[in-house]
Order: sequence, then C-alpha cells, then structure tokens
Amino acid sequence: MSESTAERRLRIALDAGTTASAFWRAIRDDTGRAVDLELTDFSAGFATWLGLEPEEMPGRRYTDLIPTGVHARLGLYLTCLRSGQPVTIRFDREARDGDRATAEVRATPVDEDELFVALWDVTANEDRIRAAEQARSEAIAARELLAGVLDSSPDGFALCRVHRDEAGRPVDLVVEFLNETAARPSGRSPDQWMGRALSDWFPEADATGLSSQLLQAAADRLPRRVVIDARSASGWAGEFEHVITPVGSDVVAMEWWAVDHETPEGIRAPHWQPSGSRTDALTGLLNRGEFRRQLSARLTSGSDVTGAVVVLDLDDFGRLNDLVGAHRADAALMGVADGLRTLTPWLDLPARIGPDTFAFVVHEIDPDVVAESTMVHASRILRTVSDAIGIPPQSVSGGVRRLQRDHGIDDHLRDCDTALRHSVRTGGATVTVFRPEIRADLLVDYLAGDDIRVAVERGDFRVAYQPIVSMETGTHVGDEALVRWLHPEHGILPPGRFIPIAEATRTITVLGDWVLEQVVRDAAAQHHDRTAGINVAGTQFLQSDLPAQVAAVLERHRLPASRLVVEITESAILPHSARLHEQLRELRQLGVLIAVDDFGSGYSSLGYLDWIPVDVVKLDMSFLQGTLDRRRRTLIAATAQLIRSLGARSLAEGIETDEQWDVVREAGVDYGQGFMLGAAVFLGDAAERP
Repeated sequence: MSESTAERRLRIALDAGTTASAFWRAIRDDTGRAVDLELTDFSAGFATWLGLEPEEMPGRRYTDLIPTGVHARLGLYLTCLRSGQPVTIRFDREARDGDRATAEVRATPVDEDELFVALWDVTANEDRIRAAEQARSEAIAARELLAGVLDSSPDGFALCRVHRDEAGRPVDLVVEFLNETAARPSGRSPDQWMGRALSDWFPEADATGLSSQLLQAAADRLPRRVVIDARSASGWAGEFEHVITPVGSDVVAMEWWAVDHETPEGIRAPHWQPSGSRTDALTGLLNRGEFRRQLSARLTSGSDVTGAVVVLDLDDFGRLNDLVGAHRADAALMGVADGLRTLTPWLDLPARIGPDTFAFVVHEIDPDVVAESTMVHASRILRTVSDAIGIPPQSVSGGVRRLQRDHGIDDHLRDCDTALRHSVRTGGATVTVFRPEIRADLLVDYLAGDDIRVAVERGDFRVAYQPIVSMETGTHVGDEALVRWLHPEHGILPPGRFIPIAEATRTITVLGDWVLEQVVRDAAAQHHDRTAGINVAGTQFLQSDLPAQVAAVLERHRLPASRLVVEITESAILPHSARLHEQLRELRQLGVLIAVDDFGSGYSSLGYLDWIPVDVVKLDMSFLQGTLDRRRRTLIAATAQLIRSLGARSLAEGIETDEQWDVVREAGVDYGQGFMLGAAVFLGDAAERP
C-alpha cells in the first residue's frame, strides 16, 4: 500500500533535522473516544531522548513507552487531536545523570487520528534555548510553507528524495511528490510519478545539470536558484527558473516557472509566469509571495509611486480559534477577505500574508489618514463578520508605511511589521503609522527582555508576600506572592513596569518558572500551613505543561499541593478553552488550589464559573471603590453568595478602610486582602513595604 500524503509529509518532517520527533496514531475505545497513542514512526533523536534502542519502540503505546510521571501530557495530546490545533508545552524531568532536564514539545495534528510531535532539549543555557526557539520557528514556518505549496502552488513543484550508495554518496533522485502543474507536460497524473526516478519524469535533468544541482543542494543544505534552458520530448521548450530548497539531508523541494517558453499546440499552458495570479487557497486573495512580487514590481516600475502599504492582524486570533473552532475561524478569515474586496478601488493588491494577517496598498498620500480610514473600514468589516457567523466581536491591530521608491519590498514589510507590533504592544485595536522612533522603542523593550533574562540569572528579582486574612476570624490564612525587580539603577520596580515587557519579549515563561520555584521553596521553609498564591500568565498555560512542572517543583521541595494556589486573571481566561480547562483540571487533581483573580474586571465574569475548576474567586478592588451605598453592598453580597453556591470561596481585594472591612464582612465574603490588612513584604523583612 502506498503512503498517504500525510505520511509522506511526516517522513519529510522527521528527516528535517529536529532533535527528537515522532508520529503517533490515536488508539480508540469501543465508543470511538481516543484513550491512548501508538508510536508509528520516529527519528533517531527521539530514541536517544528516551534512552531506548530504536528496535524497542515501534508499535508501543504512549502509556507504556513514556517514563512514569509525565503521563499527564497524554491528555493534552488527545485534546490537541480533538481540537485540531497545535500546542506547545514545556516540562522538566530527571536526567539519567541526576541533573534536571527541560524539554519543549510542539504537537501538531496531521488529521483526526495522527499527531506529529517534535521535541527540543532546552536545558543547557540561554544560547541553546534561543537556538532551539529559532529552530522551532523555522521548522514551523517551513512546514506551513511546504503544506501550502503542496496543496495550491500554481508553479511547478516537486519533492525529490536523495538515494545514497553504500559509502553514503548521493547517487540518484526519486520523485516523492509532484503537483498537477509539474505533471501536466507528461500527460500523466501526479500519482503515476510517485517513487519514479527523476530522470524518468524529466529526462533532461542530467543533461541540463539540474540533477547535480539538486544533489549538491542536499549535500550543502543550502538553498539555491538555478536557470536552465531545456526542450522536452513533449514539446515544452524555453528558459526555466528553479528555486531548490533542502528539507533535511535527504529531501529537496523544487519550485520553478518559465522565464520564457513555448507551449506545444493543444496543451493548455500552466500558470508559470511569475506575474500570474497566485492566490491564497482559503480566501482567494493574493498570497504572500505574489503580493511581494507585484508590490516590488510597482516600486521598481519607473512610474510615480504614491500611497502606503498596510498590514492588518486579527487580535487574539488563536483565542478565537479555540473559542469557536477552526471551521468558523476560517469563515471569519473569508469574511474579512470579502470585506476587503468591497473596498476597491480605495485599496489595491489585497492579500493574505500570514495565518491571520492581511496586507494591501492604499493610494492615499497621507499615512495618518490611511491609518484612520483603515481602522474605520476594518471595524465595519469585523462587525459584519461577527454578526454573520455568530462569533464574539473582534478587533485588529495594524501597521502603515508610506511607499518609497528608494526602499525595497523587505524594508516596507519590515517597517509595517514594526508598526504592527507597536500597536499590539500598546493594547491592540489600533493602526500605527511607522516612524523611526517606534523601532527604537521596540528595541528598548527587547533589550529590556534580555535584561530580564540576565536579572533572573543574577538573582535581581525578589518575591514579596501580601497577607490574606479570614474575614470570619481575622487570622492570617495565606499570602499572595508578588514579584519585584530590584533593578541596579532604578531601584524596586513593581510588576506593571516589567510584566508587559516580559510578555512582549517572551521572557514571561522564564520569569514565571523562577517565581514558581522561589515561592514553593519559601513556603516549604515556613513552619505553618498558610497557602501561597502565585499569579500565572495566560501564555504560561498555553506554552508549557504547567501541571507537570508544578508537580515536579512540589515534589522537589516536599510541599503539600494544598498549600499552593495558582491564580489566573479573568482577562486571561478563554471561554470554553479545552487547553486551559485541561491544565486547570490536572492542577486540581494534584491538589493545587485554583483562584481567579480580578473577578468583575473582564467581559466574561459569570460565563466561565460553571466550567472552570475554581476554589477561590478574588473580587476585583473596583467592587470597593467609590461610594459603598446599599446598591453596592447588595451587589457584593449577591456575588459572594453566587460564588459560595458554586462550591468556591470569595476574596475581596483592596480593603484599605474600616468601612470597607465592615461591608465585606457583612456581605459574607470569606477572605480579605489589602493595605489595611497588611502590605506586601519581603520574607524576613516585615518592616519593608516594597
């Protein structure tokens, strides 16, 4: 039986050089529910990571093969299969030499029964961590590009596998995949060429030097561009430009188009001309490559260039995917594309250049006017889309860059992206015009991100603890851990000064890992039974295997799980997120308490209390601000009663006066926290108020 397209893609990915990768197939029970995974293919690095011989592994179940203590991740993988959405997790384990090893895993569903998992060891140092992140990003980008080309390239496209002799020398090439454009000149279907020698499909490959170029690209692992003159037996003739891209050590991808060619009579010419229409398969808009080509041609055409290029990105599109499913999320993208088409001739070259990113050109000269008009049009389009397919209201962030003839296409898109990131950094739902100082501001943030990494290693962060008091007895029952940065130049910095930078520069996980370790260590050293609460960023739930990490830290410091409280802010909660629910459920199974912080400050308040496992709900301090009249007191009491009816406890934040204390206590709130009850202090330094 021949391999499926999915299996061929997986084999290509397995050979692409990731440290450890594997292909798992779902095992289902009598009801059709996935309950386990079976290992069907893997790289040598995967066997090395597990410390097993390769011949011991094929056909083994996940629950049998993976070491004891990490089975909690199985539920995440099964959820990943059900949702069809990739997931990235991070976990610790005890290495064979006794040291702690940290791994990062990217799980990508191939279809409803197949899962591709790639693993990187990120233990050693920051350089290796950055290299692993870069490799992961490049692998994801390459896989997405490859999948898109395989499915929809209007140019000729082929994948060829290198065959080697006994000495390891490359000696032949076998066709692994052809698209219809590549197969059409032969008069045969693409499937008829699978597994055939390159010289069978294209007899002129050796004579033109194409075979040697492909083999050399595979040997060097470097892409190359080749232009050849060829005339085939079927009548195709001309000058053809090829782009050859190595995929691992033994596979090369080849895309080509005709620079100048003659089409044999009676055969319809494929869309090989670089200026031809190249569209995105989902939306029908121009794809990224064609947008770049057409805009670049416009910049170098010699005629006057006026206007601006705009890049738009849907805010929190990943959260929308998780909320409404991939099908309706795709419908949203198609709706945005349809909306952009209605804006012609105000805009030109509408394109989809990323998973949730669109670009176009506007002929208006003033970029500030372009930004304002874009926001108006985008808001109208998104309202129409939300109403049409029944999804929550969406927003966009964008970047605008004035067209300039003396700057290339890369300069324009880079500057648009910089302006877009500035929009996201300042809260989103806005369109920013690029100016040089914006790049400087972002650079400062990224430098600060490096400073955060260094500060963690150097021990410049400290944890302060604010007491939590029982409203019934007035006793000290717990503490909330609040991280502070003891900056060598700026003194003690509160979270508001560095957490946004940590999130923007993706150092929040590094900082969060340190806080978890420190708080558990401090709690274990105290001879009492008070709880310790830590705030966990939403990105930590999405990017790491938090339950496994928490279990390892608790075991390492021998702290009972019931003394740890994991707090997540209401704004970070994604309604009905299977990923979040699974992580919170696993934490509860460990015995860890779950608290929702800032309740009442977000849009979803009551909607999630019936589906997330929660022990404590912390009322946002806004409940106690302003006049505490009868209406406000009734609201607080009703909220406390609602929380109690769901089996959880309530906690009022921001208690600063006797009146607030009395109101909270009369309302039946269980716990209190605030300056009146105790300021945040460093451990062993109760007089210091950071």
